[in-house]
Amino acid sequence: MKDFDIHMFQQRLATVQGRAPSAQLQASSATESNVKATDASFSRLMQAEANRGSRIAVEKGDTLISMTKRFMRAQQLNPSDADLYKFSMEVARHNRLSNPNLIRAGQVLDFSSLSGSALSSTQPRASESLPPPSGLPPQGLKLVVVGDSIAVGIGGALLKQSGVKPEFSEGRKFLKQVSDQYVVDATGGHSSPQILKKLSANPLVKHADVAILSVGTNDWVNSSVNAYYTPERITSNLQKIRAEVNAKEHVWVLPYDEQAKALVLKVAQEHGDKTLDLGSFQKADRYHPRNYADIAKSLTQSLNTASSLERSAAMSVSQESPASTPIQWVSTQSALMSRPQPLLK
Repeated sequence: MKDFDIHMFQQRLATVQGRAPSAQLQASSATESNVKATDASFSRLMQAEANRGSRIAVEKGDTLISMTKRFMRAQQLNPSDADLYKFSMEVARHNRLSNPNLIRAGQVLDFSSLSGSALSSTQPRASESLPPPSGLPPQGLKLVVVGDSIAVGIGGALLKQSGVKPEFSEGRKFLKQVSDQYVVDATGGHSSPQILKKLSANPLVKHADVAILSVGTNDWVNSSVNAYYTPERITSNLQKIRAEVNAKEHVWVLPYDEQAKALVLKVAQEHGDKTLDLGSFQKADRYHPRNYADIAKSLTQSLNTASSLERSAAMSVSQESPASTPIQWVSTQSALMSRPQPLLK
């Protein structure tokens, strides 16, 4: 083992720290082996100091996505949603997190893998099958959220859980925002004819992978004072909204009001669409849920489960079928139907 010159080490450290070395340190000498040993130890110390700044404690309410975003913003970087997901998966791999969704307050995570060139070249390893964080839907999936004030709340919560700050209007009256995976076009107080008019003028909400539709509550409220809102006309508008959005999969948010719920449910059942029942969530008032974050979490968990089932089904078909047999696409809806879901039906 090479000799270690503590005086030279202290002299180098003092220089880096901006202090003048003491006379004793300046007078100290070192052999060539001492210099090499000091250089190696000094390098390890500097690396340890750099890594210390990359070690961050999880705070209450943090997700891996939000922590990764804060770390990168501190380095004056503003990654896209897709890159943010990629980098958070690298952090999960570096910290050996078997489930990136499960981080606890007080836990310390090391973000040093995102330093330097890693930010431009880091890719999750192809052999890994880490699940996406709970705040993100399956990678590459385009989702739209359209409708009334409930859609404003759900859309905002989905954006927030994915690491994107919702750009609400003053008073949270409406939310019209586009991110890498989400398109939100929702306005409080709007009923089916107003929603339909907005959708027809917005090409971004059309032909998505999944459309989350919240409409019907205001129609039924207005039906007591406006003759336009008959059950037949409301139902017709719901059908038109679905056709206008024309997504691969549709998820209808079932209102708290039982009569409005019955109309929406009828349309959903006619097409075999999925539904999310607000009755499963605590009310804030007669028509609105108290906690939109719980709804967003339920939606992303259900979508991730469906995506996993779809991939498993496709792999099963691939393994069992001859090479010449084309693989049939398994829909998200079919995958969801194969396993009971407590909230997304």
